[in-house]
Amino acid sequence: MADYGPPVDQLLRIGDDPLREGTQDYLALGIGPEHVEDLARLAVAPWDSPDPDGPEVYGPIHAWRALGQLRAEGGIAALVSVLAGQDDQDFNDWICEEIPPILGQIGPAAIPELTALLERETAGEFARMDVVRSIAEVGKQHPEARDEVVAILSGRLEKAEQNGLTLNATIVSELIDLKAKEAAGEIERAYAGDFVDDSFCGTWHDVWHSLKLEGDPPPKTEMKHHLAKQFPFLRALSEGRLPAAGRPTADRRSRNRAKLKLEKKARKKGRKRR
Repeated sequence: MADYGPPVDQLLRIGDDPLREGTQDYLALGIGPEHVEDLARLAVAPWDSPDPDGPEVYGPIHAWRALGQLRAEGGIAALVSVLAGQDDQDFNDWICEEIPPILGQIGPAAIPELTALLERETAGEFARMDVVRSIAEVGKQHPEARDEVVAILSGRLEKAEQNGLTLNATIVSELIDLKAKEAAGEIERAYAGDFVDDSFCGTWHDVWHSLKLEGDPPPKTEMKHHLAKQFPFLRALSEGRLPAAGRPTADRRSRNRAKLKLEKKARKKGRKRR
């Protein structure tokens, strides 16, 4: 990796323990707004440490988190470029778990670049799934942006036939989390066209109940897609709870981790098909 001056150079020596524990206070290291440019440069650095298990490998991830703690709008382009560079053949767990909530921390200023990547037809399917989650995180962490976020995700779902099944399923999942009853029409149409992998959130009947819509519910139907047969926790997940095997707790963090696990399975499944 390239040389970085203090205090950013400390990020190349911290290692992975603080990442897994979520304990690192980057501002306490002396990192501030004046270091955003160096952080953005480190954020996109290749993971090319001579020692694949050495602490340098985790430098970019620390840079991502530092940009999040700083709410650094100057780091948005770098973080979105990391998403855009996702490889559908070899996705990176750190990217899909870390960058969406970090962009959510930074806030609504990230929406234009994320939306542009979501609308880029040449972008990878899995990169766009992470973009959907990033946009949704902005709405979750910044309630004032929630309506704009729902409109963007609903607008993409209106083009369901142009999207992959897993991308549509990710959009539906995030709209449920955002309690987006106003998107029910777009969701129903996507299900009616069989454009949604119902492994993620269940059938339209399940989504109808998850959104707590009014009126008579749609009839129950069987799940159609292969992943649904492999994961018995899916129906519980769509209802906002987890079975005993999926706990420790059925809070949002546990639910999100279960969703990520499912997305990873979908990614691996898609990779094997190629």
